[in-house]
Order: sequence, then structure tokens, then C-alpha cells
Amino acid sequence: MGALLVRINEQQLIQRLVPRLLRVRQTNFYRIIQRTLMLTFPFILIGTFSQIIQLTVLTKTGFIASIFHLSKWVPYYRYLHYPFDSLTALTLNGVAVVAAFGAAKYHAKLNQRDDQLAGLTAAIVLLIMAYQYTNQNQVGIFNTLLIGTNGLTGALIVGGLTGLFFKWFSKPVPEQSSPHTTDILARTFGSLFVTDGVDVSHCFGCEPRFELADDRHVFSRKLVGVSKICDDQP
Repeated sequence: MGALLVRINEQQLIQRLVPRLLRVRQTNFYRIIQRTLMLTFPFILIGTFSQIIQLTVLTKTGFIASIFHLSKWVPYYRYLHYPFDSLTALTLNGVAVVAAFGAAKYHAKLNQRDDQLAGLTAAIVLLIMAYQYTNQNQVGIFNTLLIGTNGLTGALIVGGLTGLFFKWFSKPVPEQSSPHTTDILARTFGSLFVTDGVDVSHCFGCEPRFELADDRHVFSRKLVGVSKICDDQP
């Protein structure tokens, strides 16, 4: 009798939890976090393996190194840890930058905004926040607590806020399956500025020219200088 009651309670619990979990998985918040963590996973995996090799094999007091006495017979043993030190620092100590990039990118993409520009903006914002000056000739360093694995939560917040700002203050952009490199400047203008009546889609190709609106905004007049540069190109 007691086992039957436990099974009934479990079934009721499952029937209540499953629909709620499905609703959570359909939210934009869950999608952004999921895709961002999938983006950071290869960096964390490579950095973790590199750190394991560094601590167990390439350190004299490491487990494998102490068993096989690698420091005594492996040539150039004392220099082998340098590549792995760099690989660990490049992946684990910079994974928060990738997380900020991914969170802003996917947030902007779900709202039909320029995802690449949003991701780059979030990464730059996080790097500016993590930049610190030292007392030695004002040479700056990055705080690894903010851009490393310890800063993943803060990076997700920075990326989410950056994507939110792009949602509020930028214009929707059409989806492009394979955007050409000549569209970078046009996408930047289209995402950051309100250019009513101005066609900047082919500013590098110089054809067509910028078309000024009838009211001739101040920003539209400034774009004429770019058109003049295009006239001088062959």
C-alpha cells in the first residue's frame, strides 16, 4: 500500500514538473543560456585537458611525472610546460569573453538584431571592465577573475544587458545566410544609427551611391564624404 502511494505521488510530481520544464525550455532566457554554454564548452574542455596534462605530467611533483621520473630522462622537460601554460591561459582565463559574446549574440539574434555586432560589443565591454592599471609604469593587465571561469556569471549578465540594449535602441536587420565582407560597414550603420532615406548597403562597392532623404538630415550630409571617397577609387 505504501509503495503504491509513493508511485502515485511520483506520477503526480512528474505530471506537474514536465509541463513547467517544457515551458521553461521554450523561453528565450533558456535558449540564450543553453547556446552560450554550448559555445563555451570547447574552450573549457580544451583548457581543462591542458591543465590536467600540465599538473600531472609536466610538473615534477605531478602524479605521472613522479611515478616515471620524467624530469630525469625526458629531454627539455623543464621547457615543455610553456605551450600548455599558454593554452590554459588562453582558454580558461578568457572563456568569460566568449560567454559575453555568445549571450549578446544569441539575445540579439532572437530579436532580429545584428548578432555579430552585439557580441563584439559585449566582449569589448567586458574587457574594458576587466582592464586594470598596475603601479609599474602604468602597464595594464586583465583581471582573470572577471574574464576567466570565475566570471562566467558576470559575463552572461553583461552579454544579456548588451543584447537588451540592442533590442531597445537598434533597428531590426534581415537575416543573412552568408553575409559578404562588404556589408560590414552597412550593417554597422544600420544597427547603430537611424538612417532614414539613406542607402548604405553598398558603401564599399560604391554602387549605388548614398541616396539622401528629402529632409536631408545632418547625418545624411556626413555620409556624402564616404561617397566622395568612392568616386576616387578605380
